[in-house]
Amino acid sequence: MRNILSLSVICAFINCTYAQYEVKGIDDVLLKIRINNNINGTKNENYKKIEGNPYMFDNFQAGTVKLKNGNTFAGMLQYDIYAGTLYFKKNDTNYAIDLPNEIEYITINESKLIYSNYIPAKPAKETTASTYFEIVIDAKCQLLAKKNVSIKEGVQGNGIVLSTPTRFNKKNDTYFIKIDNKPAIEIKNNQSLISIFEKYSNTIETFIDKENLSYKRVEDLKKIVNYYNTL
Repeated sequence: MRNILSLSVICAFINCTYAQYEVKGIDDVLLKIRINNNINGTKNENYKKIEGNPYMFDNFQAGTVKLKNGNTFAGMLQYDIYAGTLYFKKNDTNYAIDLPNEIEYITINESKLIYSNYIPAKPAKETTASTYFEIVIDAKCQLLAKKNVSIKEGVQGNGIVLSTPTRFNKKNDTYFIKIDNKPAIEIKNNQSLISIFEKYSNTIETFIDKENLSYKRVEDLKKIVNYYNTL
């Protein structure tokens, strides 16, 4: 049986003792897990049997993790888009963060990520989901990018059709707006974008029409969010 360390117990310990001790290193805030173990995906495929790259970066990159209790640790980080998991490398061992809700933000190279709840495109009983987002604009109203990776099933050759391997398929980012501490909301079209701003909807709609902006263009979304943050 795999030896699993309960991060919830550790976090409780950290919260009780943080006033007296500075947490050293990452052992107290990470759940040990090896990337090469099976990770549940489509049909429980093993990553090493799937071609392509499910990660945000080609390799582990230097970064920092800021926790909500004030602790910060730095090291080599990687984000697994498909699994929705942030990994940390220490002494050639890969660790996964067990309780992402304890994270305030992550910086990796030029990217800044947060873990946030959001309203799914087709919510079940109006529930929310949670994942990591890359911050595109960081202000009271945030523009967030959700990275997307799917698995494309391979095809078994039959003498006529050539075999193709199962592989990871990186898809376009989907964009969300998060205002204050509310769940992030996906931008589906111009009308859904306008409705996100509630009492400022008319003002935003006028601005979009005047500037000939579209939800399909990231630069336009930046202009819209930046404008809202001036209101």
